[in-house]
Amino acid sequence: MSINNIGRINDHLKTANLEIKWQQRKNRPFMPDNPNKKEENTITALIKQNEETQKTETMQRIDRKLKTGKKLSAAEMDYLRKNAPDLYVKAVKIEAEREEYRRALSRCKTKEEAKQLHTEKTMQLLTESSAVAGNPYIPKERKQEMLEFIAMRTAAVNNEFYDYMER
Repeated sequence: MSINNIGRINDHLKTANLEIKWQQRKNRPFMPDNPNKKEENTITALIKQNEETQKTETMQRIDRKLKTGKKLSAAEMDYLRKNAPDLYVKAVKIEAEREEYRRALSRCKTKEEAKQLHTEKTMQLLTESSAVAGNPYIPKERKQEMLEFIAMRTAAVNNEFYDYMER
């Protein structure tokens, strides 16, 4: 066998080896070249990133529901209780206020009484927000948080009122 033939065989083996590695890479793109702890770290990092993304999306969806005045499901309330206790407390308060307002609406005998009750409740929330906004002793961050909570309560009350008027 000549030296040229040995070189060609060696080149052919290298090419075949590279082809096999390429096929493995195509089939598993996130696998490192040398499987070891890096593989586990990469997979663990991807799993954690996916969990964080899902948690963020869930929190954003729940936050949107609260801000638009929609009622949260039991599963969403449980999720808040476990993952965002401060927001859970707010959601419980909003739900209690919503229930109280629903009972007050059910006592109304006419649409005019319901509209009057809604106007009074809206004015109460407006007065509360004006008092918070005008208070110079409340820090800016806390003031923003309080105003957002009042806005959530207002949206819940409005949502409940529109549901009542449709029935």
